[in-house]
Amino acid sequence: MSKTNSQRYWKRYILMRLENNINKIKSIMGVLNEQPEPDHTKQITNFLNKTFVPKNEEVCGVVVVNPKDRKVLMGQPPYEKYKVTIYFIGGPKTKYWPKTQAVASRRLDIMDELHSSVMNFFNIYVDIYEKNITNCDSFENVTSRIDNT
Repeated sequence: MSKTNSQRYWKRYILMRLENNINKIKSIMGVLNEQPEPDHTKQITNFLNKTFVPKNEEVCGVVVVNPKDRKVLMGQPPYEKYKVTIYFIGGPKTKYWPKTQAVASRRLDIMDELHSSVMNFFNIYVDIYEKNITNCDSFENVTSRIDNT
């Protein structure tokens, strides 16, 4: 009887070791087979600035940030989605002030259309944010600061 218990123990031990080795081999093979993720930041930016921005009069432009370039807080997992910031004309002393429900609804529709366009064209999910600026000249200043960093 003790032989069968001993045999079972060694069988389980060998199978467990074999399974651990197989998992290690699979993880090594996964690392070796990984392809670097292509950077679509410029393509998304050009696509949106040429097709999306000109048809919306209250949109000055968009800024796209690669997930690898997004700032991660301590303990937070890394981002997996591109960040798209839409710069709307808005705020005091603009014709889109005050931000009524109609203005907010129109902006949500614009953001939804932008998300759908990127998803359909690039098959990439994005996080979308909005910012208000008083005029499109301010957007030129924002993009020049981003390019310099």
